[in-house]
Amino acid sequence: MTMNNLSTSTLDGEVLASIRQSISGFYQRCGLQYKNTTLDEMWYSECCQEAINRGYPMDAILPYMAVGVAIMSNAYGHLPDRATKMWICLFTAVATCIDDMKDLAHVYRFNERFANCQSQEHPVLNTFDGLLREVACHYSAPVSNLIVTSALNFISSILLDNETQDMPISPQAPSYPLYSRMLSGLSDAYGYFIFPSTLPLREYVQCMPDLSIVINHTNDILSYYKEEIEGDSVNYLSLMAASSALTKQDALRELIEKTVQAYHNVLEFLRPRRPEAYDAYVAFFDGNNFVSGLLHFSTIQLRTHSIFPPYIDQDLQNRWWDFGADAYINTNKHIRLARARPSQMGWLWSRMPLTASNFIMEVEFKITGESTHLYGDGMAIWLTKDRAEPGPVFGSKDNFEGLGIFLDTYANSRHPYGFPRVIAMLGDGQTPYDLAHDGEANSLGSCSANFRRTNVITKLKITYVKDTYLDVKVHYRAWDSWSDCFRITDISLPSAPYIGISAMTGEVFDSHDVISVTTWSAVLSASDSQRNKFGGGSKKGTFSRRPGTESQGGSWLGFIFKLVLFMGVCVGATYGYKTYALNKRRGYRGSAFGGLGYESRRRF
Repeated sequence: MTMNNLSTSTLDGEVLASIRQSISGFYQRCGLQYKNTTLDEMWYSECCQEAINRGYPMDAILPYMAVGVAIMSNAYGHLPDRATKMWICLFTAVATCIDDMKDLAHVYRFNERFANCQSQEHPVLNTFDGLLREVACHYSAPVSNLIVTSALNFISSILLDNETQDMPISPQAPSYPLYSRMLSGLSDAYGYFIFPSTLPLREYVQCMPDLSIVINHTNDILSYYKEEIEGDSVNYLSLMAASSALTKQDALRELIEKTVQAYHNVLEFLRPRRPEAYDAYVAFFDGNNFVSGLLHFSTIQLRTHSIFPPYIDQDLQNRWWDFGADAYINTNKHIRLARARPSQMGWLWSRMPLTASNFIMEVEFKITGESTHLYGDGMAIWLTKDRAEPGPVFGSKDNFEGLGIFLDTYANSRHPYGFPRVIAMLGDGQTPYDLAHDGEANSLGSCSANFRRTNVITKLKITYVKDTYLDVKVHYRAWDSWSDCFRITDISLPSAPYIGISAMTGEVFDSHDVISVTTWSAVLSASDSQRNKFGGGSKKGTFSRRPGTESQGGSWLGFIFKLVLFMGVCVGATYGYKTYALNKRRGYRGSAFGGLGYESRRRF
């Protein structure tokens, strides 16, 4: 679909203020408020184990399990049947995986093979096929039929998006964006999931059209502010405005009115004579539980790849991390990788690979010493295929495969820029680090930053969106003041790298400390592809795509960033999940993940 007839944001202050006010009013009128939640670790472990027991293709599905758990536990935790909640989790994870598939050859035949009871030609599609055939175990007809129909429409919408990606928007067909939107969102399925299977359909079915509107358009509304700031014109509101000859602000107000009315229609329909259905709907939105569910799974912290004081347990070990060489731990303060002595070297490495396709990592560190003019050498943050191999590059091996970000405090040669300096190198496993020239020959991006001996907490933030960009920021000037260091586009890191931090001193020295490491997986598609036709920037409903050409956002995380920005909360994106129990049971190491991580071409 072409978007030439859509205007981009003017970024006018009054317009943005009006958008903020409209969205704030939407929250108030629906009685919604953001509620921070955490990933249910027990459910995550159990759902992963269930998928393994069923023989699901975990290489493909594991990156999406956190999505399934977060949606299920936050939005559907009120359901009484545990088996049904497990099924919703698996259904969500697999559907999310399918929404990210690039090769659609087998998707084109899914509905045909499903109807003919033939095995699907792709393991993920075969898994989804099996899950759809289980619906009748959890819901009686016709609810199970309607859920299956919604899922088959979702598959069809993927193909529809693919077939119409160059189709221009026509004002003579103002209903088409909504038509495509309702097909793609799986809103009917997720609407029926709200109500316990024991509840008669007649108790709530009349509110389903309004409920689908609420599920789909809540996301469109909450994601719009950030989209305008980014100049994003390929979202459902922009399409709605273009096809209806409205301004975007008028379209937003119209959509808010429609969604608020639908929200209260459902409440008023269920309240008087249907207490069980009413309670289920209220629980679904409990303190904005639904919105928290959408948001939460995109901001889950990965404990497997995070470490904080006291760092070790009573056995003087850490479940998720190893440290070695000259490194030692002060449980009240830091992990000291290298002391202020000559020829020191130490390291800290994650035990598990980072399977998030998209992630944010924040490392708080401290480099200090008595000398004001001679000091070194520095430390490195690693995202590499190998782990815990000492060597000459800031205490780790040379000829590494993956990403190294070097916090270099000592210049080995003359440069036109100052030190300390942050330098990034993407190693191919064969190219050595340019030690003599401080990595200049290998540099992907760099910046000078005086992070040594500061009175401010020093941190480095790494944001990676698979195959799209790597962004590095440094915190050293003032409290809560991040300085841009560099941003690299069209970059691909090895899948499932280990996280490491190492440090080294030579004849000159400093103390090199790690205070904490915090990692989040980000439910963000590496490129919102051309199948993202009618999405609300970062979403449109439970599942949604945005139109037109590729853009940055992605899956549900786009929604996250947009909602979080609206609320004024500076979050590093994102979301994480647990792999230890899974790996412990099976020794399994999944492929890249971020939540929905990956290289999504569409949005949820």
